Amino acid sequence: ESDVCSSDLSMLSTISKLVAVIRREIGVPIILSVVDLENHIRPDQPSVGQEARIPFTQEIAIILLEQGLRLGVDYIAIDLNFEDQNIKRPLSEKGQTKVIAHYYDGRPPASGWLQSDRVALYSRAQSFNFDIVRLVQTAKSSKDNADIKIFWEKLAALPAAHLPLIAYNSGSIGIETLVRSEEHTSELQSPVL
Repeated sequence: ESDVCSSDLSMLSTISKLVAVIRREIGVPIILSVVDLENHIRPDQPSVGQEARIPFTQEIAIILLEQGLRLGVDYIAIDLNFEDQNIKRPLSEKGQTKVIAHYYDGRPPASGWLQSDRVALYSRAQSFNFDIVRLVQTAKSSKDNADIKIFWEKLAALPAAHLPLIAYNSGSIGIETLVRSEEHTSELQSPVL
């Protein structure tokens, strides 16, 4: 097992307390997702609590996700950009928890959904045998909403068995794709959802 420092222990304790409160007070399914905030903010947004932040590493993320597994959360989300061993480790320990393959592109190229790497990301998730795939990009224009429809159709036409897919554009421009993603998720549905 990895060395755990005092800041890691504090985060583990915080996760445990939050999971207990959510279960006791709210009673909704819990999705634990650990993200690097620097990659999830717009360039014009101020950094969140930069002076108090613990540097993000894949190892810290995996330690936190493993805590979620020990607590029996309903879902954990693992970043598809993680190294193979950091994806395999929590997948091998998942128990009843469903594992979401997650990818977020906050600075997509033009026609990001039509790039070959998007289908490659879905295929990467399939190769690790995730339960669900979630692909998200920040919408820069309404063309991104049209492009995602082509992406959904491309994946639906793949010959292999399909993992459930949640794919949408984020931001005010992309809000309609969040709603429509549910329709396309049902086309690729499996008993996990």
